[in-house]
Amino acid sequence: MQSFLTGLWSTLMVRGVLSVIFGLCAFVWPGNFMAVLSMIFGVYLLIDGAVSVWSALGNKQQSRMFPVLAGLLAIAIGLAAVLAPATFIGMLILMVGLWNVYLGVLQIITAIAMRKELGGSGTQAVWGIVSILFGLAIAYYWWAGVVTIAWLIGLASITTGAILIWLGFRLRHIANRLPKAQA
Repeated sequence: MQSFLTGLWSTLMVRGVLSVIFGLCAFVWPGNFMAVLSMIFGVYLLIDGAVSVWSALGNKQQSRMFPVLAGLLAIAIGLAAVLAPATFIGMLILMVGLWNVYLGVLQIITAIAMRKELGGSGTQAVWGIVSILFGLAIAYYWWAGVVTIAWLIGLASITTGAILIWLGFRLRHIANRLPKAQA
């Protein structure tokens, strides 16, 4: 049992330290951090798309059109993420901003249409306006969105790393209190 706990606590400690380093990189170099994540995501999409196309073409019993098109779309998006990571990230954040504008408009339309049935739909209309302003801000200041996302990932990684390190120390303390196994 002690050897199991020793291996476990040291693994947790290493994972925790790596997670903290990963998170600190997100804070120190948010633009580069997001570019690297974009490239990793792009490579994943390239592999996933290629496997999807290959699998669909090898399957003669089912319709192949949808899996082949989905695979080709994944390959195209993967290429964009790998070849132009900054543009890919910018477009992704722009789409998030425009989506918030769209949702805000829908919230306002719903609030107006439902004002008789809901009674107090003013809150929903105000939330729609906030959503529109938020979406426009993200679309206009897309680079701030990149930094914010990198920092949120960094904060989550540092928090996770700290918890893993704490658990590692706890398990180490428990392992040291157990009697040593006889060989």
